[in-house]
Amino acid sequence: MKYSFSKIEKLCSTKDIQTIFSKGEKLVSYPFFFAYTIQLPKEEVPVKVMISVSKKKFKKAVDRNRIKRLCREVYRLNKHTLNEKLEEIYEGTLQLSINYVANTEIQFSSLQKDFLKAINNLSNEIKRNLS
Repeated sequence: MKYSFSKIEKLCSTKDIQTIFSKGEKLVSYPFFFAYTIQLPKEEVPVKVMISVSKKKFKKAVDRNRIKRLCREVYRLNKHTLNEKLEEIYEGTLQLSINYVANTEIQFSSLQKDFLKAINNLSNEIKRNLS
């Protein structure tokens, strides 16, 4: 199992990002806000991800960058769990925006625990929407 977060796994296309927020589904699982769409046919990776932190809540770029680094690390370590859950549900590529919405920075261990709960909520929501 590869624990990397390569360029092809990152969601960079402005067109795709606009589509996610205009036509995609949305889910809040504190401290994360997910916006997602499922793109058919399947691309080379099962999930493409964008991670963002609000400039309104965290004024200093240092704080925003630290939170984004922590979120990327949590995603990188737990993406196999998300991929396994999604393989059972559909065939396609999930385009996912992960937004950190808490007002304060939290520790890595609790962030990881919250992310695993959020993954479960996300997979259940996708399953419900596709049924």
